[in-house]
Amino acid sequence: MAEYKTVRKNAQDQFVEKRSRFIGYACPVQTEQEALDFITSKKSEHWDASHNVYAYILRDGTMRFSDDGEPQGTAGIPILGGIKNKKLFDLYNRVSHFMLPYFNVEGDGKLYLEPRDDNRLGFRVGCTGSEYVLYQYLDPFDLIDTDDMCFSEYFREVARTPDLKKMKKCLWMLANRYTEDVVYTVPLSLDTYTESAGVKHIGRRSYCAWGRKDNFTAAEKKALESVKNYVKKF
Repeated sequence: MAEYKTVRKNAQDQFVEKRSRFIGYACPVQTEQEALDFITSKKSEHWDASHNVYAYILRDGTMRFSDDGEPQGTAGIPILGGIKNKKLFDLYNRVSHFMLPYFNVEGDGKLYLEPRDDNRLGFRVGCTGSEYVLYQYLDPFDLIDTDDMCFSEYFREVARTPDLKKMKKCLWMLANRYTEDVVYTVPLSLDTYTESAGVKHIGRRSYCAWGRKDNFTAAEKKALESVKNYVKKF
Protein backbone atom coordinates (compact mmCIF):
# COMPACT_ATOMS: atom_id res chain seq x y z
CA MET A 1 0.00 0.00 0.00
CA ALA A 2 1.50 3.34 -1.05
CA GLU A 3 2.03 5.89 1.71
CA TYR A 4 0.09 9.15 1.66
CA LYS A 5 -0.53 12.10 3.96
CA THR A 6 -3.84 13.54 5.08
CA VAL A 7 -5.15 15.73 7.87
CA ARG A 8 -5.72 13.88 11.13
CA LYS A 9 -8.99 15.56 12.09
CA ASN A 10 -11.26 18.49 11.26
CA ALA A 11 -9.64 21.86 11.83
CA GLN A 12 -10.53 25.52 11.49
CA ASP A 13 -8.66 28.83 11.53
CA GLN A 14 -9.28 32.43 10.51
CA PHE A 15 -7.56 35.79 10.10
CA VAL A 16 -8.42 39.36 9.12
CA GLU A 17 -6.62 41.07 6.27
CA LYS A 18 -7.57 44.59 5.11
CA ARG A 19 -10.89 44.42 7.00
CA SER A 20 -11.87 41.14 5.32
CA ARG A 21 -12.30 38.00 7.40
CA PHE A 22 -10.98 34.74 5.95
CA ILE A 23 -12.14 31.45 7.47
CA GLY A 24 -10.44 28.20 6.54
CA TYR A 25 -11.47 24.60 7.16
CA ALA A 26 -9.69 21.28 6.70
CA CYS A 27 -11.33 17.86 6.77
CA PRO A 28 -10.12 14.30 6.06
CA VAL A 29 -12.27 12.45 3.51
CA GLN A 30 -12.25 9.04 1.85
CA THR A 31 -14.42 9.74 -1.20
CA GLU A 32 -15.28 12.62 -3.49
CA GLN A 33 -18.85 12.57 -2.23
CA GLU A 34 -17.60 13.12 1.31
CA ALA A 35 -15.58 16.10 0.08
CA LEU A 36 -18.57 17.57 -1.76
CA ASP A 37 -20.85 17.04 1.25
CA PHE A 38 -18.36 18.87 3.48
CA ILE A 39 -18.11 21.77 1.01
CA THR A 40 -21.89 21.99 0.75
CA SER A 41 -22.25 22.09 4.53
CA LYS A 42 -19.79 24.99 4.81
CA LYS A 43 -21.47 26.88 1.99
CA SER A 44 -24.77 26.55 3.87
CA GLU A 45 -23.16 27.64 7.12
CA HIS A 46 -21.57 30.69 5.48
CA TRP A 47 -24.37 31.49 3.03
CA ASP A 48 -23.60 35.23 3.31
CA ALA A 49 -19.90 34.93 2.45
CA SER A 50 -18.66 36.79 -0.62
CA HIS A 51 -16.89 33.65 -1.83
CA ASN A 52 -16.69 30.02 -0.76
CA VAL A 53 -13.55 28.75 -2.48
CA TYR A 54 -12.20 25.23 -2.04
CA ALA A 55 -9.79 22.56 -3.22
CA TYR A 56 -9.32 18.88 -2.47
CA ILE A 57 -7.12 15.95 -3.47
CA LEU A 58 -8.13 12.32 -3.12
CA ARG A 59 -5.86 9.35 -2.65
CA ASP A 60 -6.53 8.14 -6.22
CA GLY A 61 -5.17 11.45 -7.58
CA THR A 62 -8.51 13.16 -8.18
CA MET A 63 -8.13 16.92 -7.74
CA ARG A 64 -10.81 19.60 -7.81
CA PHE A 65 -10.89 23.32 -6.98
CA SER A 66 -13.14 26.36 -7.34
CA ASP A 67 -12.51 30.13 -7.33
CA ASP A 68 -16.23 30.76 -6.68
CA GLY A 69 -16.29 34.17 -8.33
CA GLU A 70 -12.78 35.29 -7.39
CA PRO A 71 -10.51 36.23 -10.34
CA GLN A 72 -9.59 33.06 -12.21
CA GLY A 73 -6.63 31.21 -10.74
CA THR A 74 -6.34 33.40 -7.65
CA ALA A 75 -8.15 31.29 -5.04
CA GLY A 76 -8.79 27.61 -5.70
CA ILE A 77 -5.44 26.87 -7.32
CA PRO A 78 -3.41 28.48 -4.49
CA ILE A 79 -5.36 26.35 -1.99
CA LEU A 80 -4.61 23.28 -4.08
CA GLY A 81 -0.96 24.33 -4.16
CA GLY A 82 -0.99 24.61 -0.38
CA ILE A 83 -2.31 21.07 -0.02
CA LYS A 84 0.32 19.75 -2.42
CA ASN A 85 3.11 21.83 -0.87
CA LYS A 86 2.70 21.19 2.83
CA LYS A 87 6.39 21.77 3.51
CA LEU A 88 6.18 25.40 2.38
CA PHE A 89 3.17 25.98 4.62
CA ASP A 90 5.01 24.40 7.54
CA LEU A 91 7.51 27.22 7.07
CA TYR A 92 4.79 29.83 6.60
CA ASN A 93 3.17 28.86 9.89
CA ARG A 94 6.43 29.87 11.61
CA VAL A 95 7.10 33.12 9.74
CA SER A 96 3.57 34.37 9.02
CA HIS A 97 4.04 37.63 10.94
CA PHE A 98 6.57 38.83 8.34
CA MET A 99 5.98 36.61 5.26
CA LEU A 100 2.91 35.90 3.09
CA PRO A 101 2.07 33.20 0.52
CA TYR A 102 2.11 34.39 -3.08
CA PHE A 103 0.78 32.33 -5.97
CA ASN A 104 2.47 33.33 -9.22
CA VAL A 105 -0.61 32.98 -11.42
CA GLU A 106 0.70 34.96 -14.39
CA GLY A 107 4.19 33.48 -14.21
CA ASP A 108 5.37 29.96 -13.49
CA GLY A 109 2.20 28.96 -11.60
CA LYS A 110 4.14 28.15 -8.43
CA LEU A 111 3.61 29.05 -4.79
CA TYR A 112 6.14 31.25 -2.96
CA LEU A 113 6.54 33.14 0.27
CA GLU A 114 7.23 36.87 -0.03
CA PRO A 115 7.70 39.66 2.56
CA ARG A 116 4.49 40.78 4.24
CA ASP A 117 5.86 44.34 4.26
CA ASP A 118 5.08 45.85 0.83
CA ASN A 119 8.18 48.03 1.11
CA ARG A 120 10.56 45.07 1.55
CA LEU A 121 11.68 43.92 -1.90
CA GLY A 122 14.39 41.66 -3.28
CA PHE A 123 13.64 38.02 -2.47
CA ARG A 124 11.17 35.16 -2.27
CA VAL A 125 11.18 31.54 -1.08
CA GLY A 126 9.88 28.49 -2.90
CA CYS A 127 9.88 24.77 -2.23
CA THR A 128 10.70 21.74 -4.37
CA GLY A 129 8.74 19.43 -2.09
CA SER A 130 11.85 18.30 -0.23
CA GLU A 131 13.90 21.52 -0.05
CA TYR A 132 13.33 25.20 0.59
CA VAL A 133 14.77 27.41 -2.15
CA LEU A 134 15.86 31.02 -1.57
CA TYR A 135 15.76 33.33 -4.57
CA GLN A 136 16.94 36.80 -5.38
CA TYR A 137 13.90 38.44 -6.98
CA LEU A 138 13.51 41.90 -8.50
CA ASP A 139 10.60 43.07 -10.60
CA PRO A 140 11.48 45.99 -12.94
CA PHE A 141 8.10 47.57 -12.20
CA ASP A 142 9.18 47.80 -8.55
CA LEU A 143 12.45 49.42 -9.57
CA ILE A 144 11.38 52.06 -12.06
CA ASP A 145 8.18 53.62 -13.36
CA THR A 146 8.02 52.05 -16.79
CA ASP A 147 5.66 50.37 -19.23
CA ASP A 148 8.57 49.17 -21.34
CA MET A 149 8.20 45.40 -21.55
CA CYS A 150 11.83 44.96 -22.66
CA PHE A 151 12.79 44.92 -18.99
CA SER A 152 12.54 41.38 -17.64
CA GLU A 153 12.33 40.32 -14.02
CA TYR A 154 15.42 39.17 -12.18
CA PHE A 155 15.05 35.73 -10.63
CA ARG A 156 18.07 33.79 -9.36
CA GLU A 157 18.44 30.90 -6.91
CA VAL A 158 21.09 31.53 -4.25
CA ALA A 159 20.57 28.75 -1.71
CA ARG A 160 18.50 25.72 -0.80
CA THR A 161 18.08 23.61 2.30
CA PRO A 162 15.70 20.92 3.61
CA ASP A 163 16.09 22.40 7.12
CA LEU A 164 13.05 24.43 8.21
CA LYS A 165 14.93 26.03 11.11
CA LYS A 166 17.71 27.29 8.85
CA MET A 167 15.27 28.88 6.42
CA LYS A 168 13.23 30.38 9.22
CA LYS A 169 16.40 31.92 10.66
CA CYS A 170 17.31 33.30 7.23
CA LEU A 171 13.88 34.88 6.70
CA TRP A 172 13.96 36.39 10.17
CA MET A 173 17.23 38.07 9.19
CA LEU A 174 15.87 39.31 5.85
CA ALA A 175 12.27 40.26 6.56
CA ASN A 176 11.64 40.79 10.26
CA ARG A 177 12.39 44.52 10.05
CA TYR A 178 9.50 46.75 8.98
CA THR A 179 10.16 49.98 7.12
CA GLU A 180 8.08 52.95 5.98
CA ASP A 181 10.28 53.42 2.90
CA VAL A 182 11.19 51.02 0.11
CA VAL A 183 14.21 48.87 0.93
CA TYR A 184 15.85 46.34 -1.39
CA THR A 185 17.08 43.34 0.59
CA VAL A 186 18.73 40.87 -1.77
CA PRO A 187 20.12 37.60 -0.31
CA LEU A 188 23.49 36.20 -1.35
CA SER A 189 23.15 32.99 0.69
CA LEU A 190 21.27 31.80 3.77
CA ASP A 191 23.28 34.12 6.00
CA THR A 192 24.48 37.01 3.80
CA TYR A 193 22.65 39.76 1.94
CA THR A 194 23.04 43.15 0.29
CA GLU A 195 20.68 45.96 1.16
CA SER A 196 20.00 49.50 0.02
CA ALA A 197 17.26 52.14 -0.14
CA GLY A 198 17.91 53.01 -3.78
CA VAL A 199 18.10 51.07 -7.03
CA LYS A 200 21.48 52.50 -8.00
CA HIS A 201 22.99 51.44 -4.68
CA ILE A 202 21.93 47.78 -4.76
CA GLY A 203 25.03 45.68 -4.21
CA ARG A 204 27.22 48.42 -2.75
CA ARG A 205 26.93 47.29 0.86
CA SER A 206 26.67 43.67 1.94
CA TYR A 207 26.26 42.05 5.32
CA CYS A 208 27.01 38.78 7.06
CA ALA A 209 24.83 37.52 9.89
CA TRP A 210 25.18 35.19 12.86
CA GLY A 211 28.70 36.20 13.82
CA ARG A 212 30.33 35.56 10.44
CA LYS A 213 33.14 37.82 9.30
CA ASP A 214 32.96 39.68 6.00
CA ASN A 215 34.83 37.01 4.08
CA PHE A 216 32.33 36.09 1.38
CA THR A 217 32.49 32.76 -0.41
CA ALA A 218 32.98 32.51 -4.16
CA ALA A 219 29.29 31.67 -4.61
CA GLU A 220 28.22 34.71 -2.55
CA LYS A 221 30.52 37.00 -4.54
CA LYS A 222 29.04 35.61 -7.76
CA ALA A 223 25.50 36.26 -6.50
CA LEU A 224 26.48 39.81 -5.57
CA GLU A 225 27.99 40.53 -8.99
CA SER A 226 24.93 39.05 -10.70
CA VAL A 227 22.45 41.43 -9.06
CA LYS A 228 24.79 44.40 -9.51
CA ASN A 229 24.98 43.68 -13.22
CA TYR A 230 21.18 43.51 -13.43
CA VAL A 231 20.55 46.90 -11.84
CA LYS A 232 23.16 48.64 -14.00
CA LYS A 233 20.58 48.87 -16.81
CA PHE A 234 18.43 51.12 -14.65
